Amino acid sequence: MQKVYLGCFLSPSVELEYLQTSKNQYVISTSTFQRALISSFKKLKDITIINAPDIGSWPKRSSWFHFKARKEILEGVSCTHVPFLNLTYYKQYSICNSLSNELNKWAKREHGDKLIIVYSLIYPYIKAAVNIKRNYPNTKICCIVLDLPEYFNDCNSLLSNLTSKTREIYKLTSEIDSFVLLTKQMSDVLNTQERPWLLMEGIYKPVDVEVQNKQTKTILYTGKLDSRFGLRDLVDSFLCISDKDARLWICGNGADQDYVEQATKIDPRITYYGVVRQDEVFKMQRQASILVNPRRPEGEYTKYSFPSKTMEYLASGTPTVMFHLPGMPNEYLPYIEIIDDKSPSGLKDSLEKMLACSQQELDEIGSKARDFIMRNKTADVQMKRFSQFIEEQYEK
Repeated sequence: MQKVYLGCFLSPSVELEYLQTSKNQYVISTSTFQRALISSFKKLKDITIINAPDIGSWPKRSSWFHFKARKEILEGVSCTHVPFLNLTYYKQYSICNSLSNELNKWAKREHGDKLIIVYSLIYPYIKAAVNIKRNYPNTKICCIVLDLPEYFNDCNSLLSNLTSKTREIYKLTSEIDSFVLLTKQMSDVLNTQERPWLLMEGIYKPVDVEVQNKQTKTILYTGKLDSRFGLRDLVDSFLCISDKDARLWICGNGADQDYVEQATKIDPRITYYGVVRQDEVFKMQRQASILVNPRRPEGEYTKYSFPSKTMEYLASGTPTVMFHLPGMPNEYLPYIEIIDDKSPSGLKDSLEKMLACSQQELDEIGSKARDFIMRNKTADVQMKRFSQFIEEQYEK
């Protein structure tokens, strides 16, 4: 069976160029998961990659009006990046057309049964895959679902809601043959019924990072700056910590960037680094003494979320502080400092508890967590599971 992966990532060859010209609108976790997945594509035979990166739209969020076509080899696999106009609201139609054209070339070239593996329920990607399936009946679709479409949009404006494709996406899901799901609760929303699905909450690709100086009493947060994810709770909690030696590092972008920047003026212990390259993020995660995810287990969306930073944090060997989110499997609990107290002071108390630990105690906690990830969640381990799933469903 011939396979194609339909992705929306920034490859390393494109990432640096984009970051140098962007306006700080780039979701790092999107590319991190996909790069980890692609790193073990060698376990899948007869696969190619067609990609349109998920970047901020011109003119407000990116300086790129037009993304140019390019080809490269990633992890030994041929990858075609399709061109598209990056104009706000028009871009999804441009991406859909380009992906459909490239998929059609692939389908004509490859004979026999075909499988399209689509990353996420993003409208132009799902629509392009369904277009090909309708024209080539011997084609199946497997969708990797890391987010439900109703939680894609951070904006509540009328124009944004009018241009949302949530209804159209759910209509198209009936034509998807199998799923890879981030949480088990997603299967009910997607009404998978008899269609097969595989639970895979994340993938970790081991990285070689050399860290010379461990920063004691340093708390690090990496991710979206959004009150929905507890960013303001984190800042406010840290401001209440009296330890003068404590430090808070924050990396990322989002709606609450101004809130963070104001906090740095109030408290010099807080440092905001903005958007940081992924390799630097990994380095900082190992330099810090405590990693934190302040997202609270509140809101319907937490059932359908497993933050990718959870896996990154644990794999860094630095202790992780977070709440028990509904979408997180219980097997993770022994390796995380869970915030049991959901009161306003709960986050502060947990951070102070960890700040009071010796570096040796912190190292022991972090080492056990890293060992858990390396034994169970690496790209090779997860891809082996995925490969077996594909083989059982389509290559019997």
